[in-house]
Amino acid sequence: MHHACSRLAAALCGALVLPSLALPSLAEAALLHDPTTGEAVVLGDAPADSTLGAYLAGQVAGARQDLTAAARFLIEVQAADPGNTDLLSLTFATCAAAGLMDDARRLAPAVVAANPQDGSALLVLAVGSALEGDWQGVRADTARLASDGLAGALRALIAAWATLPDRGLDAAKDALQPLTRQPGIEVLQQLHLALMADVSGDLAEARTAYEKALAVSADKRSLRLALLVGNFYERNGETATAVKLYQDFLAGGSGLGVVEAALQRAQSGNAAPKPLVGSAAEGMAEVLFQIASILAQESVFDPALIQVNLARELKPGFDGAAMLLGEILQKQDRRAEAIAAYQSVAPDSLHAWSAGLSLAEVYYDEKRVDEAVATYEQLATAQPGDYQPLFLEGNILRAEQRFAEAADAYDRALERVGTPQRWHWPLFYYRGIAFERQGKWEQAEKDFLKALELEPEQPQVMNYLAYSWTEQKVNLDRARDMLTRAVELRPQDGYIVDSLGWLLYRLKDYQGAVGYLERAVELEPAEAVINDHLGDAYWQVGRKREARVQWNRALSFAPADDLDEDAVRRKLESGLQGDGL
Repeated sequence: MHHACSRLAAALCGALVLPSLALPSLAEAALLHDPTTGEAVVLGDAPADSTLGAYLAGQVAGARQDLTAAARFLIEVQAADPGNTDLLSLTFATCAAAGLMDDARRLAPAVVAANPQDGSALLVLAVGSALEGDWQGVRADTARLASDGLAGALRALIAAWATLPDRGLDAAKDALQPLTRQPGIEVLQQLHLALMADVSGDLAEARTAYEKALAVSADKRSLRLALLVGNFYERNGETATAVKLYQDFLAGGSGLGVVEAALQRAQSGNAAPKPLVGSAAEGMAEVLFQIASILAQESVFDPALIQVNLARELKPGFDGAAMLLGEILQKQDRRAEAIAAYQSVAPDSLHAWSAGLSLAEVYYDEKRVDEAVATYEQLATAQPGDYQPLFLEGNILRAEQRFAEAADAYDRALERVGTPQRWHWPLFYYRGIAFERQGKWEQAEKDFLKALELEPEQPQVMNYLAYSWTEQKVNLDRARDMLTRAVELRPQDGYIVDSLGWLLYRLKDYQGAVGYLERAVELEPAEAVINDHLGDAYWQVGRKREARVQWNRALSFAPADDLDEDAVRRKLESGLQGDGL
């Protein structure tokens, strides 16, 4: 499905337009209406009640991306001015995106009355009908959606699922026919035909459609498709076929924890899983989830949020939708809500591993470092053969300059690796950094050399090792060869260019050093140490005024790792003594 995402998302964006969820400034605020006279008044002239305060609080909450709070305040403001259609649309959209579906559903009829083409309001009404088992109502609501582009696909897919319960599979297949006229969505058509046949018990029809969906998407298969088809094979006793499907998907380079979990389950010989889609309501949830996934890939977050919230409402415990919700919220920096979404994933779910990794990442973004570490430790305990959580734990501990703890995490990760392969070079590289920062150079050097043995000419490793040798004034010829090659491989990396310039300085090739160091400053103009290096080189070639400019620039970017500010101040007062080494 991914190969058509951009075209389909563009089509849908025009059909499911939402008002901005950012509240307008007071100067641009929509007018309120006096509830007794109906006359328009600006907020500042509104009756002396809580309306203005609620509006201002809503502004603050919206600016902070706290949509739940913004929605609560907007509900209060909208109740004071029910005739304001702009305010109505904004309140509805904010409630729906925040997951306050009862409030969104209460407002949806008025939104549709004001704008009959409001796709999100129509979807909210359709889901409400589905929850009540009113499939005719679902069909009536979705019939008003746009008929072209991805909105047309959404309309046809939901209509087909709404047809299945009371009219049967043949009628549902007929409802899918509009999809045949839309290019690029054959995978969706075949997949949902397969799911409807599966739900109806027509396994032969389901198998044919599942295999067509696989064939059409052979060049770029989606995660969800692999899970749905693999689930069908597992439930029908075709474990070997399911295993091959999962292995082929992982061989494509995705390496997703959820597919790895499915593969482990299939290989374990345990009881067959439950269907991922077991009813018309769950089929409708699947449609909303898949369309939301396409929109989220294109960063069309507002309608994606609404649809993923509707999918979760139709299918409680929909862990794939919880993951998608968390990912969207994380991208919007709504981290507290993202944490709640990831925590809602069941511990025995295929998504539990991925949810744990994402949860640890958000904890770290929230500066809850110990909770992030604890989460990685829990994951490491749950999967004693997997090195990834310990590697990631080591990375955050290293970033926090907790180098001894980082080295220990990398040690434990490497114990799980066994015989290192080429792709394990970062484990040695990062452990080497942790050792070097503790002053354990012999161990660090050994790790850097091992990383280069696994991944020869890796520019980051060559740079770190050669720069360390430069500072120690050892192995300078070998360091020069390494850095020359690293610059060839990464000519736009200012840190690597600086390392070569500083090595030339150490070798007293001051003119050569100036050229590289000037280039390094161009690439990393705000890096204190690089500016300091260039100042030293300028001094040595007699450009003393320019040297002082660079030293002053270095201090302006302080504090910085590895910058001796007192030494720079001494150079500004007295110049550089001797060769400065």
